[in-house]
Amino acid sequence: MNKSFKNLFFGDISFYIEKYLLSSFMLYYALKNLFLMSGEIAALLQEREPSNAPAVLSYYLLVRYSLLAIFNGFSGGILLFSKRPQHAPENWSAILIPLLAAYFTLSYNFLAYMPGGMTENYTPQSWLPFFIISSILFGLGGQAIALFALFHLRRSFAVFIEVRDAIVVGPYSQVRHPIYMGHILLDIGILLSNLCPAYIFLAAAHTGLLAYRARREEQVLAASDPVYKSNMERTGFLFPKLSALTSGQPFFYRARMPKGSVGQ
Repeated sequence: MNKSFKNLFFGDISFYIEKYLLSSFMLYYALKNLFLMSGEIAALLQEREPSNAPAVLSYYLLVRYSLLAIFNGFSGGILLFSKRPQHAPENWSAILIPLLAAYFTLSYNFLAYMPGGMTENYTPQSWLPFFIISSILFGLGGQAIALFALFHLRRSFAVFIEVRDAIVVGPYSQVRHPIYMGHILLDIGILLSNLCPAYIFLAAAHTGLLAYRARREEQVLAASDPVYKSNMERTGFLFPKLSALTSGQPFFYRARMPKGSVGQ
């Protein structure tokens, strides 16, 4: 690739793709979530079971759509008003891997095209209520954690692997990738809702993509920001360290920021 075009693409074009195209994509899904949420509200007000689901699952869907609407709307707004990164993506993998990791959950929409044996639920009938309740707790908990982390990340949020301000407060004082932790918990919740080979494969693949993307991101951030590098030594990767969980320190603890760090 011509060097001048490479600098143009990874410097300017990728920034505008993230700023306008990806933000529009997220804002579209926020509106879609609001539409689905309004449908559940209208159904509940009419005293019938929305989406042909039991009442408890109807309230679950209402909360889930609400969290997704806030997360997608806030993410899209952040990208739309984002500033240029301190260091733009360096190569294609810094763009393609994050895109796959960010939008991998769309693959669940293609399960209907898989062979029947791949989508058959192998959960024992007697365990089904426990799995359903666990699925709801993991799903809502994961989305809530991701949303909570996003509010702390704010304008440092990005889809591509690029350098922005280091955030080391709030959930980032205990785990370096709390948004990915939320996504993994959501994957577990989806898997528990239908324990089938297809879901097992998709959940494992998504977790692997998130972990690989997180490692790549850490390499870039640690090389350019000594504050982030020092924060890596005392925080967990995708989940808090056991010592943090047993110390009694709350997950939302606002740690003292090292000199030179940026927190919001």
